Amino acid sequence: MPRPRRNTKRNTLRKKTKGQIIRKKILIILLLVLAAGIMYHPIKNLAVSKLIQYGTAQWKVLEQSVVGEGVIIRDETIIPAPVGGVFEPLVSEGEKVAAGRIIGYIKTQGATEEGELTKVPVQAPKAGLVSFHPDGLEEVLKPNLLGDLDWDKVSALFQENRAPVAGFPKAEKGKPICKIVDNLLNPYLFIQCPQDTLAGVEKGQEMKVRLSDKVATKTIIHEVKKSKEHNILLAEVFDAPDSDLESRFVPVQVISHVYEGVTILKEALVNINGEEGIYVPRKGICKWVKVEVKGCIGEEAVVSGLDAGTEYIINSSLVCQGQRLD
Repeated sequence: MPRPRRNTKRNTLRKKTKGQIIRKKILIILLLVLAAGIMYHPIKNLAVSKLIQYGTAQWKVLEQSVVGEGVIIRDETIIPAPVGGVFEPLVSEGEKVAAGRIIGYIKTQGATEEGELTKVPVQAPKAGLVSFHPDGLEEVLKPNLLGDLDWDKVSALFQENRAPVAGFPKAEKGKPICKIVDNLLNPYLFIQCPQDTLAGVEKGQEMKVRLSDKVATKTIIHEVKKSKEHNILLAEVFDAPDSDLESRFVPVQVISHVYEGVTILKEALVNINGEEGIYVPRKGICKWVKVEVKGCIGEEAVVSGLDAGTEYIINSSLVCQGQRLD
């Protein structure tokens, strides 16, 4: 009988030891879970902080433009050669001259027995800018003839894209050698753009255009028409540059929208309860700041309610309001 009692005590001891081991394991697991819960957010924040991209709000002017083709319509007066010969200009391309000024001479064979060369003066019939690049369209494309303008024929000119006529040094009697451009009258611009652009443009609307010299110039739309393939605008150009008198055909950028102000990347915007805002770092904490979007062009947005130079979070999907960033 004593032997079974000894076995019973041994079994009881084994059960107590096994139970203690299980309880210790459970306690360790609970401690690990608790530690993981405590460390989860700091570890997560640390990992996220390494992925966060920051940007700086900048003051910019954003433009949305449409590329088209343009024909410049100026008040131009052709100067034909009074005689045949070799033209020697006294002024340069684009120079301003007064009416009656001698702009050059034509050396021609004289009517004397010796056949000596004589110089015949060429005078400016009116004041303006001298251009030695007549193209044969001066009497067709004139501002005072816009009411009778054949839009289809002007569109066809883009296919021809006439090269300027070489006026000198050889001069033929009665043929153009140069022209005078009246720079005191506003020129007009015939603009042809793809059909799916500028759909909302109306007569009388003010728009900015950028010509080949890259300067944005104010225009007023006088007529709007549509063809099968294009939207066509006829615009009066104000403060037109005098720099390009060589070609009537110029590439044109029609600026349809302009937004100026503090600019951020559009992906940084966060909508909360129907209001737009961005996340900014404040003393190591992520804070949502409300902004008003004035306009978006491409990947950028112009906003109000934010100062230039403010640091903001670009990849806003990684953070939330009140999250620690360090």
